[in-house]
Amino acid sequence: MNEKVILITGASSGVGKACANYLLEQGHIIFGTRRTAVFSESQYNSKKVNILPLELRDKKSMIDVINTIIKICGRIDVVINNAGVGIGGPVEDTPIEEAKRIMDINFFGGVQLIQEILPIFRKQNYGLIINISSLAGRFSLPFQGFYAATKFAIEAISEALYMELKNSSLNVVLIQPGDLSTNFTNNRKEFISKESHLELSFKKALSILKNDERSGASPIAVAYIIERIIKSKRHGFRYVLGKEAWYVRILHSLLSDRIFLHFLARHYGL
Repeated sequence: MNEKVILITGASSGVGKACANYLLEQGHIIFGTRRTAVFSESQYNSKKVNILPLELRDKKSMIDVINTIIKICGRIDVVINNAGVGIGGPVEDTPIEEAKRIMDINFFGGVQLIQEILPIFRKQNYGLIINISSLAGRFSLPFQGFYAATKFAIEAISEALYMELKNSSLNVVLIQPGDLSTNFTNNRKEFISKESHLELSFKKALSILKNDERSGASPIAVAYIIERIIKSKRHGFRYVLGKEAWYVRILHSLLSDRIFLHFLARHYGL
């Protein structure tokens, strides 16, 4: 069956939107999600991206999305865990409430979706989970500690899930992009105390980070990899996107932690 029924969280912009549009062009049936969407079954159209309302911190909202797709199509073949938010600021200045919020959205929301979809995949005897991670899931960046923590968590759960599903017909894949040019850069929430002795360092590092992201790869590159994964009979586990990402990963493996972190700090002007 070449046509797949695909659920993509966070499909209204950035990576999610690029993936939704491209995978639709490849002949798949696409359901995306957005917090503020309005959808009824009568609006379903297999020739367009169908956007459903989803609040990742609301289990009922998640179940409603899954049930709607099953009622319309009878199955879900692929789930792409993409939705997420950004946060920037020194560890000491970031409110714990905000740290918990980003963990709920970026990590626990995706895990909840996995828990809800796996019983359906087992009944179908088929299913593919694609988790969108980041290089920040391999090493943190200055003033990005809490965002990186969510990606570290995604990596850990994905590795555990890969081993747990090893002897089944279900699969989990992790995509690890480097810098991407999306509106994620402008939507990142920032926290810094006006009295913070790190204010100047934060502003300098954030400026470099934003410049790196704006000059990063197009999000369509993620869509290309996902289509290749969907078509493949055998899947790898971790797919790294971008030459720069590979370069930094190699450095990370060759250098001691102290030297590598010094290298990163220097890059961000620290």
